[in-house]
Amino acid sequence: RSILANPRSAAVVERINAEIKKREMFRPLAPVVVSERAAEYFELGRAVGVAGEGAPGAEGPEEGAAAPNLGEADSRGPSPFMSFVAPVVAAKRAVIPAVVHVDGTARLQTLSFKSHPRMHTLLTRFAELSGFPVLLNTSFNVGGEPIVETPGQALRSFLDGGLDAVIFENMVVTRRAALGTDEDGGEVAIDDEALVMTGRVFRSQTTRDAGGAVLRLEVFMGREEGGEDCVVLRGEGELRILQECYSGSQTVGELVEALGLSRDCIVESLKHLHEKRLVEVFTD
Repeated sequence: RSILANPRSAAVVERINAEIKKREMFRPLAPVVVSERAAEYFELGRAVGVAGEGAPGAEGPEEGAAAPNLGEADSRGPSPFMSFVAPVVAAKRAVIPAVVHVDGTARLQTLSFKSHPRMHTLLTRFAELSGFPVLLNTSFNVGGEPIVETPGQALRSFLDGGLDAVIFENMVVTRRAALGTDEDGGEVAIDDEALVMTGRVFRSQTTRDAGGAVLRLEVFMGREEGGEDCVVLRGEGELRILQECYSGSQTVGELVEALGLSRDCIVESLKHLHEKRLVEVFTD
């Protein structure tokens, strides 16, 4: 249950904090490295223990490793739980800037093949492609949410955040093409016969100012595991589309006629509703 990223660009920290974690930009992110090459990138002999949460995906200490403590690590010190902060080797700081704190340190996780063969293999393969066996590793959750526990929660976090893909065992899930485009980014026409459907049960909430103007329009949809998802709509036209389609499918042409909105307005609203998984649009 980890979010993994290439640490080569410092911009990835801004992206994760802004689009996924939705938290302060100064918050650092941590690296995971194969144990046998950790000393190439981190000064383990100068590592200092820290109190805090364990490493995402940590399965347990490597064989022969001492339990995490708050004292100084020895020069061999494995750090399977992100329990130590160590200086990053000066020559490597520009190589993996996304996981280097402002003081030149990192709260690292070391990982052996025995403790986690699959992740170790991924790091080794990444090293073959990039030249370094280090990935950014942070917990798989979006801002305000706990770490995901089910495939459904993982998918929702993936779709609501800025992640590029989510992996379940040997299955890789990526985003579908946006409405009006194909898989290669080319334009796909949305004609009047395109069929619009929605099957999600929702309730709406409108916030207005003293003069009656709409300040915020939200729809809420229940989750299977309890609670609700909230989507902020861009205007009353989007809510009217949802209401019109809830009792049965409508074509784009029928929506234009029923709602008295321009075709361009309907299409732009459908693109947003489709992006937020509130409608399905069938163009064939």
